[in-house]
Parts: sequence; C-alpha cells; structure tokens
Amino acid sequence: MPYRKKHMKILYSLSIMLLFCFVLPSYAMDSNLDLEPNSLTLKDNGGNNKCQVTGNKKIKINTNTMKLEKGYYTSQFYINSKVDWSPYKELAFHINNLSDSPIKINLFVVLNDGTYIMLEEGKSVFLQKGKNNNIKVTNIQTDGFEVNNDFEGIVHIPLENFEISKKKLENIIFFGIQTTTKENIIQKMEIDNLKLISSNSSTLPEEILNLKIVGDKNIIKPIMGESIVQYELVTKHKQENKVTFYLEEEVEGVSITENGRLTVLPNAVVDKINIKAVINNKFNLILEVILSDSLILNLKDMEGFSLTIPKDYEVRKVISSQDIFSREDVIVLFRLIIALIAIIILTTYFVWRIKWKKENINQRE
Repeated sequence: MPYRKKHMKILYSLSIMLLFCFVLPSYAMDSNLDLEPNSLTLKDNGGNNKCQVTGNKKIKINTNTMKLEKGYYTSQFYINSKVDWSPYKELAFHINNLSDSPIKINLFVVLNDGTYIMLEEGKSVFLQKGKNNNIKVTNIQTDGFEVNNDFEGIVHIPLENFEISKKKLENIIFFGIQTTTKENIIQKMEIDNLKLISSNSSTLPEEILNLKIVGDKNIIKPIMGESIVQYELVTKHKQENKVTFYLEEEVEGVSITENGRLTVLPNAVVDKINIKAVINNKFNLILEVILSDSLILNLKDMEGFSLTIPKDYEVRKVISSQDIFSREDVIVLFRLIIALIAIIILTTYFVWRIKWKKENINQRE
C-alpha cells in the first residue's frame, strides 16, 4: 500500500510537470512583453537633437535642423533590447506628433553579430488613431513612413516585415527609431508603451495582415481629360471579402465608385487623398494616395517659351487652319498691303499736285 501511494505521488508530480510544460509556453505566447527604454543612445548626422526618457517611461524626441544647409538629416535613437523576439508577431507603440508638420520615421533592429536591418521600401505599417475601426495602411518610402501632425495613436509593425528568420529574432540586441528631417525644421514627438505583441493579443483584426489594397499610390493630375485608376483588395489566402470603397473626405475634382474606380479631374487642387476600404463591415483600411502636378506644366523650350498645353481661358479664339483670312500672319500681310497702297496714293497725289502747281505758274508767265 505505501508503495502504491508513493507510485501515485510520482505520477501526480509528472502530470503537474507535463501540465506546466504545455501551459506555460502557451501562456508566454499569449502575453505581451513591455520593452523598457532604460538605455537610450542618440546618433545623428547634423542638427541640435535631443531625447530623454521621463519617469513614466515616455520617450521625448526633439529634432532641430534650423540654419543647416539644404538637405535631409537623420537621427537614430537606439534602445537596448536583449530579449528573445521570436515568440511574438508584432511590435507596437503609442506615438504623439506634437509638431506643426508631418514627421518621417522608420524602424530598425540590430543583431548580436552587428547586422543592421531596417524596414525596407514597400513594406506596410498600420496606424490606428484612437479606438475606432479606421486603420491606415502606409508603405515605407525611401526615408520611412509619414505620421501626420494631428496623429496620436498606435503604430503596428508586423515583425515579418523585417524579413528575418525567427532564429535571428532571438538575437536582437538593439532596436530603434530613425527620423528624417529637412533643413530649417523643428519637430517634437512622444513615444511610449513599446510592446512586443503575441498573435493572440493583437488589437489588429487577424485577417488584416493578409489583405492588401492594390492600385497606384502616386497619380499625376491630368491637364486635360481625366486620370482613372482601379483599386482592388487582394488577399494571400483567397478568402472571400466584401469591400466597398469611399473617399474619407469629399474632394473637388476627385471621386471613387464603390467598386474602386478612382477618377481625377484637372480641377483637383489637393495634394493627397485618403481612400477608405470598408471590409466585411467590420473594419476600414485607409490608403493614402499622392496627387502630383504634371511635369509638363513647367516644361519650356530652349528659348524659355512654355510648352504647356494652354487651358481654355488662355486661348482667345479657336480657329480653323483652313480659315486663311482669320490667321494672324495673313491679317498682318493685308495691313501692310493696305498701308503700301495708301502710301502710293498719297505719294502720287503730292507729286501730281506739285507738278500741277508748276504748270500753272509757267502758263501765267
């Protein structure tokens, strides 16, 4: 009997150990990891830049490029992070842009072998303002992604967008934020609540990482006629999604149909628009599109004359090339002929008058 009790205790202990082995990893995977900005290092290539960590773990970043030569200046803020990132799916942080203008930022990680990896051009970042369902999709450009001056919210970055293996995610020793600023600009921002988030704890809809809005992100405004671009929602796993497209705000000269057909007219005056894709009536993806003026607007020939197609109000009168009497050069020619005829008549008259006077004088003598 004592032997049996001892045997049962061993089985009970083994069961508890097995339970911990299965439950603890699952619990760890479901939890988030706060990244404490205890050690912050600043590297830059110009400007009067400052960063500090407040008592409530908030990072305050100020960049100042006043009185610097024309160009772009970068500041990199390194944060120690000797933790294993491989169990997590997303890096998220709260950001508040306190500047009067948009800021350009990017994210990077440094591995223990010194490898420096930055989010590459074309990768997606998700911006969530407040607790609404509007999630803005922005793509990394050459110098990062843009955070508008009125933005305060959460930045979500899928770790897969760093394009490194899970094995290498175990070896991250630094991560950081890079800002890119033009000359003569002062910018301020606050960053806090840095977290690594597991797949089961993300505030992003699970399917959002598999969705993408396809269509031009830079459109040339037409000089005449209209520019038409088609936008579509594509998915990695071929699931059916109901999507309806809208403009986030009504804009003169720009319209979009519910199936994603965007039309831009010559009278469009804005430089950017936001296209809203309502997906399954659950959440909204916001895509920013840049509207640029045509390069031909400033095109000139070697003598400095504009080669731009004239607008309607710039054309006095449209005439047929066959209407010879309405052509400017023909009109000038007729004026010259009339002037010459008038000169000949006047000259003949004066010569005749002088001759007539002489003849009258001779007859009197």
